[in-house]
Amino acid sequence: MTSIYETSSSAARKGAAPNRAARDSAARAAQELQDLLTRAGFARLRVETLDLDPPVACVLAADPTGMPS
Repeated sequence: MTSIYETSSSAARKGAAPNRAARDSAARAAQELQDLLTRAGFARLRVETLDLDPPVACVLAADPTGMPS
């Protein structure tokens, strides 16, 4: 007989891998964007991550010339 605890733990473990993969993917994408923005001359980079399903990462940066885009 399977207890409720074991069943919920199994479900949690099954759900953990895709979420970790999605978080890792969002982190890699954010790092790639940071690298590209740095090479393009942007400054004061900051990453904001929203814990959604799937996770969302936003990279914010400032134009060092101060010119509006």
